[in-house]
Amino acid sequence: MNLYELYPHWETRTNRILQSLETRTPYELEYKFHPNMRSLGNLYRHIIAAEIYWMEDVVGERGKNFSELDEKEFYNSKTILDEWQSVRNRSQEIVKPYSLSDLKKTFLTPRKKSVELSYILWHVVEHEIHHSGQISAMLRAQNINSPIT
Repeated sequence: MNLYELYPHWETRTNRILQSLETRTPYELEYKFHPNMRSLGNLYRHIIAAEIYWMEDVVGERGKNFSELDEKEFYNSKTILDEWQSVRNRSQEIVKPYSLSDLKKTFLTPRKKSVELSYILWHVVEHEIHHSGQISAMLRAQNINSPIT
C-alpha cells in the first residue's frame, strides 16, 4: 500500500487547492485579511514549505530547519503551482519504500525531537486542510468562487 493511500481524500483536497491557485493574479495572491496576516500567496507557499520540511528534511533526513519559500522566486500562480507539484512528487518518492508496518518508525527533527512517521503524514495532511480553509475564505472575501469545500 502506498502511504498516501492512508488518506484517500488527500489527493482530492490537494487538487482543489491547486485548482484554486491556477488562475490567481499577482494582485489576488497579495490579498490579506489583515496587514499582520499572511497573504493568499504566502499561504500557498507556506503549505509547500511545511511539506518540504516534514517530508524532505525530516523523513528524507536532509536535516535542514524549516524555512518559508522565497516569494521572489515563487511569485505567481505558475511558479507556486509548479513547485507544489514538484514537492509532492518528491514526497511520494521519499515515502515509497515505507509500508504500513513502518508507521511507528521514528525520525529526528533537526532540533532532535523524535516523531513517528504516522504523525508526520497526519500532520502534513491536517496542516494542508487547515490552511485550505483559510485559502477558501480569502478567495470568497475577494468574490472568487472557491473549489475548496
